[in-house]
Amino acid sequence: MSHVLLLHGIDSTPQDNWFPWLRTELENQGHTVTAPHLPTHNDLQPEEWISQVAKKPDIIIAHSLGCVVALKLLEKWSMDKAILVAPVWGPSDHQYTHIVDRFVSQDFDFDLIRENCSKIHILHGNDDPYTPLEQVERLAKELGTDIEIVERGRHLNADAGYEAFPRIVEFLDSKSL
Repeated sequence: MSHVLLLHGIDSTPQDNWFPWLRTELENQGHTVTAPHLPTHNDLQPEEWISQVAKKPDIIIAHSLGCVVALKLLEKWSMDKAILVAPVWGPSDHQYTHIVDRFVSQDFDFDLIRENCSKIHILHGNDDPYTPLEQVERLAKELGTDIEIVERGRHLNADAGYEAFPRIVEFLDSKSL
């Protein structure tokens, strides 16, 4: 089976949201799962999260700010699939702006990302409080992919009722992703 990398978002851990449920599901299917704990602090720099991933995965599943790290890893390694859940993208105006802006202001080589992973899927709440849908639409265009919009999904985390997320497993099992 595949090596799957799970990347959580800011002010979160691999034990939050739908990550424990997903890890169990994937391991029960025979996948090897890595889910590093990524630190959060006021002076957080992108390299601190990127450096936490030492081994190339086959599949990457990321949430929120973890999606930005996933994109940087996709510049570095080719992968079979990538699923970006509620990605933060573009200018922001919330309590994490000072951190998020450092991550999203990096240069990204979208040609290389598309070359390294032709199966990228985005899930995003139409009412996400951190990233407006319009900004994620711009990201999807750069990646050459579509967005599955989740009505009233908010940030697709536990606060929005997502402690399990079967749709992610469906995508992994899909031949079309």
